[in-house]
Amino acid sequence: MLTRLGNGARISLGGAIVLFISLFMTWYTAKISLGGLVSGIGVDANAFDAFKFTDLLLLVISLGVIAVILLVASGKLGPELSQAVLPAGGLALLLVLFRLIKVPGPDVTGVDFGRGFGIFIGLIGAAAIVAGQVLDRKDAV
Repeated sequence: MLTRLGNGARISLGGAIVLFISLFMTWYTAKISLGGLVSGIGVDANAFDAFKFTDLLLLVISLGVIAVILLVASGKLGPELSQAVLPAGGLALLLVLFRLIKVPGPDVTGVDFGRGFGIFIGLIGAAAIVAGQVLDRKDAV
């Protein structure tokens, strides 16, 4: 079934799988300093811990892209439905970029918020979805 996929669709499929997996990885870290008594307490948060809505949207996008590509490859959906993958991937890329720039959490003295490796993996996955679709469009022309 996957042999019927072009290189672009394979890249998008891989990107969607990577994006899905990244949601379970550490997206943010927080280190809380407790004065001179304790050097600090570290807390990690994956996408599901950090967000209320963005995580679900990224989950739906990643699973939707996977489903569409696999169903088109199996012949159960027409190839014109794969046109929806590019805007979905673009939305995922914008969401991850926004969350990379804007770290959730209050501006609290003594709390240092940082980014974990999962958000960068998610960025790569979302970018791969878009890049694969752009490659498919380029090959079609």
